[in-house]
Amino acid sequence: MIQVEANMTNDLYIAEIEFITVKDWEEELSSIFISRSFEEGRDEDKEGDDDDDDENDDEEDEKITALYGKDGRGKNIKELMEKKHFKEIPEFYSSRKKLFFCHTDEELSEKITSFTRSDTQSATCTFKQHYWPLVKCITIKVPNCNELLEHVVLVDLPGNGDCNKGRDEMWKSFVGNCSAVWIVSDISRATSEKESWEILDSTARLLGPGGECRRIGFICTKTDDIGDNQNVDAHTWILNRNKATKIKVTEKFNKNKEVKKHFSGEKNFFQVFTVSSKEYKKRKHLEKSETEIPHLQEFLRNLNDHRTRTSDYISGACGILSLIQGAKSSDMTDSKEKVWRVLEKRLQDKLKSIEESIEEPYQVFDRCLLQGVQQSEESCEKLINKVIEPKGKKGGGFHKVLKSLCKNYGVYKQKGKKNRRKEINLNETLVSCMRSCIDEEFKNFFPNDKCGPIREQVENFTLDTKSLVVAHPSVSLHLEFLKTEERELKAKLVCDLREKKKKIYFTLTESVMDSMHSCYRRASAHTGKDTLKRMKDEIRHHVKTENIFQKAKDDMLKSLTNLKDHILNELKRKLQESIEISLKKPNSSFLPDVTKEYNNIQKLKVCSIILPLPPILDLHPNPTGFQFQLLEENRNVQTQQMQLQAQQPCLSIPIPMYQPYFQPKEETLVKIVGPADLNSSNMQLKPTSLDKGSNDHRDLACLVPTGPTDAASGSGALSVHPHTPEPALLPTEDGGPKTILNQLSDAAFVDKHRGAIIQRVKMVEKIADDLFLDDMIKDETYAKISEVSTTQEKMTTLLEAVHAGGTIVTSAFFKALQIYESPLVQDLGNVLTKEIA
Repeated sequence: MIQVEANMTNDLYIAEIEFITVKDWEEELSSIFISRSFEEGRDEDKEGDDDDDDENDDEEDEKITALYGKDGRGKNIKELMEKKHFKEIPEFYSSRKKLFFCHTDEELSEKITSFTRSDTQSATCTFKQHYWPLVKCITIKVPNCNELLEHVVLVDLPGNGDCNKGRDEMWKSFVGNCSAVWIVSDISRATSEKESWEILDSTARLLGPGGECRRIGFICTKTDDIGDNQNVDAHTWILNRNKATKIKVTEKFNKNKEVKKHFSGEKNFFQVFTVSSKEYKKRKHLEKSETEIPHLQEFLRNLNDHRTRTSDYISGACGILSLIQGAKSSDMTDSKEKVWRVLEKRLQDKLKSIEESIEEPYQVFDRCLLQGVQQSEESCEKLINKVIEPKGKKGGGFHKVLKSLCKNYGVYKQKGKKNRRKEINLNETLVSCMRSCIDEEFKNFFPNDKCGPIREQVENFTLDTKSLVVAHPSVSLHLEFLKTEERELKAKLVCDLREKKKKIYFTLTESVMDSMHSCYRRASAHTGKDTLKRMKDEIRHHVKTENIFQKAKDDMLKSLTNLKDHILNELKRKLQESIEISLKKPNSSFLPDVTKEYNNIQKLKVCSIILPLPPILDLHPNPTGFQFQLLEENRNVQTQQMQLQAQQPCLSIPIPMYQPYFQPKEETLVKIVGPADLNSSNMQLKPTSLDKGSNDHRDLACLVPTGPTDAASGSGALSVHPHTPEPALLPTEDGGPKTILNQLSDAAFVDKHRGAIIQRVKMVEKIADDLFLDDMIKDETYAKISEVSTTQEKMTTLLEAVHAGGTIVTSAFFKALQIYESPLVQDLGNVLTKEIA
């Protein structure tokens, strides 16, 4: 699989190559050798083979030959796994990504050739190792394309998964997460080529109810090829053929009821594009717009949706500033108490209402699934025979297929180019009747391309804080904060709903696979005489005696109940927490005055709503931002204060600015610095400019990293809590300021023990991997760490990058250190505690 995204940090073309695991490759080799053993006639049932087997063997030999050469065919697994075969890709054995950095696309293409599957290698040329059998995924980062790809990833996928387990799982994940799908075919074969339409048929469930696909595009290429029609008016001929092809392709899609039933069919859901890259560059016969390349670019721009992301971002920052400014105002205890009571009552009423509304899907699915269970039990024998007694399959040829299916718990991925897009899945076949009964209702309740009933309930949920502003103007800023929190929570719940509905849809298959697990293990263990018959009898007996269909029904209904509970619990917990923070916490005069910053954000908010925000390429290489100190009284932070004498707690809120509507000035950037003693009222204000050093903002949000560490445990030592830091919208679950203090505590620990860390840490590359995957260190740093030889040099390089990244990156480094070097952190933590004592 190859995915293409924007390089947001520099002008280099970058390739990140991720390999399958050593264990996966060893298992794949083992599967190849087992397949060969069947050919040699080990089992009694091995009488012949399918016509496809020769093709399967060719593909298996192709993998061996590509990586090891022709000599590899005569070696055993142990010999093939020797490290000498992988000396050019040491990253494979160390489970790291291989990186290439190039100045041109041609240079990058040349370097990654051996990692992509190609039929161009001549049989007569000198053998050159090709590593594509080991590749799980290649990520290519392209510079200067922010306009199209800033928030979009293009993924080139094999049609229907892969025989390798790791690659197949990644394939399913990618397909399920695609918001739009392009199917590409030569215009001359757009309707006649079976492969493209088979891909669509086989992936419809993954894209629709099991995914989030909202649009499908069928791209017909090479429209400039006029063949033998050289004497005609090329411009008119091309446009007429394009028009006719669009009509034919659209008609064929509309006739495919099996695919269409999984999508609600909103306007422009299915579009046909007739494109020509040659004409786009040369414009010999067509104008630029007639090549329809600009239409595809506009398609990507619409997916990018800069305006919505920017508006959400600014709204989040505005909510936080409202909380800070409101908390600095006079006490207003009476007004806050009244508003708190009203909101608590509204919250309870609204939760009761939404609970009743979400009960409807449960009742509908209960009825549909009951019908599905009855049909499944009546058609049980027919469903089983469809898989284990297929037409045209006899003897030993199918013996191998069924044995492999049982070993893989009901799934058989056929090999060979002919059958690459076919999968035999007994679990899916067994639940097919239940699927048919729920498909229509599932599409209605969980559509991808419009707002369904459950999502509508979430989006319409509101505490209506705006109605309280007139009666209680003194707490208007607190109410604005609550409005922002409510909006962000609903956006999160919509995302949760999208992810959970995918899991709900596949609950039936997973439940049947779980119920059949012991049966598959017993069946795969059969050997000797009549093995094929005994495997079939084992499967039939288990399906008929175990209540697998009723269990599948119960599991799906349970997952629907869990969805309802998740929505209600999140609404109750998060909103009660926000109400508590804004209306029950005492106000503090120690907080900084952020009036100026609040007014600036309000201006941006108006601009983001009224004025369009066109895509701008790399507008601010060093994005600007505001920094504020957020103080909290009555915290038990004695240990942190002693450790952080030279540090000041600080909250960073990066705000993206867009020209020409708002031109940021350095005076706007303020860093308010306070002493480590949070009880002190002495505050020092010092303007400074912020330099984040990167424009790699993928998800626009008002963020601070979380990851609390208990720095004051009962034993007097630093507690070790393995944790991967993730960004979270303010206020954080632990209150915000405590998180910031924990980050500073982490940084103090790293700075104090820098020498010991350099000398004693062994798992440098694992730590670097975590930081790199979380975008905490740059590609160049990651590559440099891989190049140096000793662990001390690697750690020195890593620490330099960590220090340059500031407190947030240092805190992330400390969390990774806790995971991979727990005994060392514990040891150094004891030393630090003794020194403080």
